[in-house]
This record gives sequence, C-alpha cells and structure tokens, in this order.
Amino acid sequence: MPQMKPLNWLSIFLCFQIMLTMSLNMKYFMNCNFKVTNSTQTSTNSMFHNKW
Repeated sequence: MPQMKPLNWLSIFLCFQIMLTMSLNMKYFMNCNFKVTNSTQTSTNSMFHNKW
C-alpha cells in the first residue's frame, strides 16, 4: 500500500506534464499554421507529422 501512493502521484504528474506540453506545442503550431494557411484539421495533422 505505501508503494502504491508515490507511483500514483508520479503517474498523475507525468500525465499532466505530457498533456500540458502537448497542448502548448499544438497551440503554438496551430497559431503558426493558421498564419500561413487556413487549413483543415487533417492537413494540419499531416503537416505537423511531416515537420517533425
């Protein structure tokens, strides 16, 4: 039982960290992409994958 708590907190923290980073990256990229062209979600996704 004592081993479970730190693991839970770690997983929650990691999840939050990943979500935050991904949302920030997506926001930044979407803003950049929006300036270049008014594209749909699918083309944005493909461009995102091609860029990285």
